[in-house]
Amino acid sequence: MFDQEPFRSFVGVSQVIAGLLLLWNRTALLGALLLLPIAANVLVIDITYIKMTGFYWRLSYYIGLIFLILWHYRDRMRTVWRALTQGVTTRFAYPWWAYLLLPLAAIGAELLGAMPSVLVQFLSHPVQTWQGLTHLVAEVYQHFSH
Repeated sequence: MFDQEPFRSFVGVSQVIAGLLLLWNRTALLGALLLLPIAANVLVIDITYIKMTGFYWRLSYYIGLIFLILWHYRDRMRTVWRALTQGVTTRFAYPWWAYLLLPLAAIGAELLGAMPSVLVQFLSHPVQTWQGLTHLVAEVYQHFSH
């Protein structure tokens, strides 16, 4: 996955954009905030998957430098933190049971998205599609009945 497109290009372009933002004082904080999750992701991948020992030490230092930039702009970070957290309440806008319906709505949306494909398959191969659907329903029923 890590060497596949478009993931590889996305990470690379994001790193270049974050690096360019670090060049100017006006955008250094934005560049540091953008680069921190990218660098942390690359570090975890390098330690756990690729195991490049020499590179992750260097990357750890880069993450430390990002934290130094964030420390330098700590007053701005406090202002942003206060703006994001001030006036935020945990009061829900809907009754609690409505939130329990969200997983069902997500499953329904997934099934609704599959309907055009199932319809095309049913129109082109009705017997095989019907057998496949009945087998799928039987498997799901058997799985949840035990």
